[in-house]
Amino acid sequence: MAYRTAALTFAGVLIGFKLWSVLLIYMFSSEGGTTAFLLGTHVLWILVPIALLWAPVLFWYRLIRTRRRRRELERAEWHVEERPPAQR
Repeated sequence: MAYRTAALTFAGVLIGFKLWSVLLIYMFSSEGGTTAFLLGTHVLWILVPIALLWAPVLFWYRLIRTRRRRRELERAEWHVEERPPAQR
């Protein structure tokens, strides 16, 4: 538990410092290419969290889709509501 708290504290300080430095750059910059520069230098800071969040979302989406398909197959196998065409 102590390791988790230390890791979250470290990540929080790191992210807070990054956001504060971006804010300061915007406040004191008078050039037009500031946004392009910040996006170019912080692209990994944007893509890595997206990738870290996308993996669990994709896992849960596939899990829910698989469970739904399994329920449909079980329903089709065990809950036959119509008579087969040969018995009509």
